[in-house]
Amino acid sequence: MGRLFLALKKLYFGDGVLGGIDGIITTFAIISAAAGANLDFKIIIIIGISSLFADAFSMGVSNYLATKSDLNLTQKSDKNPVISGLITFGSFILWGVVPLIPYIFSLWFDYHYQYLFIISMIMSLLTFLSIG
Repeated sequence: MGRLFLALKKLYFGDGVLGGIDGIITTFAIISAAAGANLDFKIIIIIGISSLFADAFSMGVSNYLATKSDLNLTQKSDKNPVISGLITFGSFILWGVVPLIPYIFSLWFDYHYQYLFIISMIMSLLTFLSIG
């Protein structure tokens, strides 16, 4: 069982990194634009979450199609296109939500609005570096 898990981890690790890094960058770009436009933090949450799921779906489907195309062309891939797409989708959601965390917590805790973006930027940078 341990060998199977390690083989699968090695086979699909790139899909997770692809989704994670793109999730952080895309979500933070959306937050940056919204914060730069001085939108209310609740609107930033709505835009961020909707963008997170739409982009995760796009990345998951794109990776599925790319893996399926590669399998059809080479006939040698051990990867399952569905699993590749799901891992990319899940990784995008898991890591892409990190820049939104300060804004989500601000719903329950009273943070100063100007610090939310700075906290989001620091969390995004640290997460980006940890994945890379």
